Amino acid sequence: MAERSTSRRAILTGLAAASTVPAGIGLAHSGAGEASDPLHAEAYRRLLIGYRWHQQARVVSNEARFNSLEEAAATKVSHWLWDQADKAFDLPAPRTATGMRTLVFAMAIMLEGEAANEHFDTEAKRAIRFVRAVMSSMGLTLPEEYPGFGDEPDHNERDAAIMTRPGWLPAWALDGRSEPYPSDLMGGMS
Repeated sequence: MAERSTSRRAILTGLAAASTVPAGIGLAHSGAGEASDPLHAEAYRRLLIGYRWHQQARVVSNEARFNSLEEAAATKVSHWLWDQADKAFDLPAPRTATGMRTLVFAMAIMLEGEAANEHFDTEAKRAIRFVRAVMSSMGLTLPEEYPGFGDEPDHNERDAAIMTRPGWLPAWALDGRSEPYPSDLMGGMS
């Protein structure tokens, strides 16, 4: 747990330093600015694909038998997503709205449901407040599938609703791979 707290501190420092993007730039996925920030745009695209795979894999994992192929594949999907979030933080500090959108989404992925955790700590609370402040000031919205940070009044209902959706696992994870086939990332979210 200490390792994650340390990385959270570094992430917040990077986000604070990068928050020099002019106020009023909307971050709803308009595509504006992506040509001028291709690294962050690609990282965002991978996060979005991975996040949608992750939510579908959660449904399968919830029903899978312990130590089954499906459970292992769902875990691979989640690990790939978290790896993509870490890689987003390894990019140069953003200087565009696209870059900020990417880092805020990566941080939101890492903080999903954290406030519902019995070991919810002060750093996580601060990180969630910071992410919400950046989202609010920049007009960022998270994907519809995002159930929240865990402290919203309807978090449990939103999280339970995800489990009623169809589950799915990508072939790469079922094949025992740790990352998608290149063709899986070409077409988008299916």
